[in-house]
Amino acid sequence: MSDSTPHLVVTLAYDRLCTFEFGCVMEFFALERPELDLAWYRLAVCAAERGPLHAAGGITVSAPYTLAMLDRAQTIVIPGWRDPEELPPEALLKKLRAAHARGVRLCSICSGCSCLLQQACSTANA
Repeated sequence: MSDSTPHLVVTLAYDRLCTFEFGCVMEFFALERPELDLAWYRLAVCAAERGPLHAAGGITVSAPYTLAMLDRAQTIVIPGWRDPEELPPEALLKKLRAAHARGVRLCSICSGCSCLLQQACSTANA
């Protein structure tokens, strides 16, 4: 990471959001770190799907960006996934495949690995 240009991390918000995992991403990447005297990460949150995004406890999340933001990401973090048995939307998998092909860092927390596994499997089958 350059000291002058912050690295762009993009994370997903989705319906039935895993709030603990999402909170971990916010804590690590969204908080400014002036004590480090360097350009910290820039974080963008994109919606994995349209419509209201609900989370545990009756929370509604609003994401300012669409999946198009993944095209600019240098790192993508998938903060869990609502159901490891549920196939993520094809539009998301397509963006993850393209990001992987560009050499973007892909990482996940907990059940978010199911999205990366689906992306990897569909890439291997292509």
